[in-house]
Amino acid sequence: MIIDIHGHYTTAPKALEAWRKRQVAGIGHPAAMPKASELRISDDELRESIETNQLRVMRERGIDLTIFSPRASFMAHHVGDFPVSSTWAAICNELCHRVSRLFPDSFVPAAMLPQSPGVDPATCIPELVRCVEEYGNVAINLNPDPSGGHWNSPPLTDRHWYPVYEKMVEYDVPAMIHVSTSCNPCFHTTGAHYLNADTTAFMQCLTADLFRDFPTLRFVIPHGGGAVPYHWGRFRGLAQELGKPLLRVTDMFEIEVVHRNIRRADGDVAKQLGAVAAGAPMPSITTEDALREAVLGARSIGCSTGPSGVHLARLLERWGIADIVAPRVVQAPPGVPVGTLVARGDVELGFQQHSELLHVAGIDVVGMLPAAVDVITVFAAAACTTAVNHAAVDAVLAFFASPAADAVKRRHGMMPAREDA
Repeated sequence: MIIDIHGHYTTAPKALEAWRKRQVAGIGHPAAMPKASELRISDDELRESIETNQLRVMRERGIDLTIFSPRASFMAHHVGDFPVSSTWAAICNELCHRVSRLFPDSFVPAAMLPQSPGVDPATCIPELVRCVEEYGNVAINLNPDPSGGHWNSPPLTDRHWYPVYEKMVEYDVPAMIHVSTSCNPCFHTTGAHYLNADTTAFMQCLTADLFRDFPTLRFVIPHGGGAVPYHWGRFRGLAQELGKPLLRVTDMFEIEVVHRNIRRADGDVAKQLGAVAAGAPMPSITTEDALREAVLGARSIGCSTGPSGVHLARLLERWGIADIVAPRVVQAPPGVPVGTLVARGDVELGFQQHSELLHVAGIDVVGMLPAAVDVITVFAAAACTTAVNHAAVDAVLAFFASPAADAVKRRHGMMPAREDA
């Protein structure tokens, strides 16, 4: 299943925007303030706004499900006061809920909170509770800067936000950290403010210990994670400088994965192995306990930036030795097999998929991870919907997925993913 976790109702019927303009115009003029009941949008209007827009694109691009929240730039928490935001959030959340009921197989709602600058975030809890308990929302959007670009709220790691986090943990719902429209002329809304906020949110989490207080709290940092993935060495170095544990993507945030322009094809799998330099003593890794001891006993441990590295990091946490071995963990640069570090003598014990280690000279493969902690990496092939020659692409993908390719896959350390292989 392909899930777009970052969908906004950007195509809502025009009546919504017209009502909002009346609400904004009525700020300071109670007699002109419209009532929520004056907004009337039929189910047919909702269907038309979705079927010809989001749903059409989802079908074209092979997206099965969208986590659907109100339009982010429309949240505009800096406009008006808390009652204004509260009414606006309730209206927008109800529309997303109605869409999810009209298209239950395609949309699941996520909530906008009625935040307002200088107002205690605890005031948002009734709307959060209503959306989860009555509407079945599976996530919320949390604005770290309700001021709209002036950043006068405490950082996300401050106890100021804890009432919201407590409810998130209670309901087991994640928050997408998402700002809204910028009213600061220094920051363009989508070109600067959004990306600034994503980077800022990550750095706030990095410099504090929020997840010690809330170990099951989950944040999604959208728009590719701001600057973080493109300056990973910088942030990793900052973590070391600040005396934090070895920084891994799974520690602090999730970079959203919004699947665009892809079509799925059958995949293949590779198991993870351990390796040492050729001729070096081979540790036993036949059981989970033996593997843990081998890691503890290694002078240095090599891992990748990909799935195998993430799996090893989780094992170290599971065993309670992540902090102990952190100074000895060496991450291979992107595109460099871990086996290369082992062969050069940069690390004593390396872990990566069999397909990555099989053809590296100067190493000996110790063996597969024991069944209790084994992991299978699935490799999938896909074609862009914008491909010029779909017939040729489909033929190549069909061959890759066919029994005719099985021998080549096995020769290169992979196993066919088909159940009959």
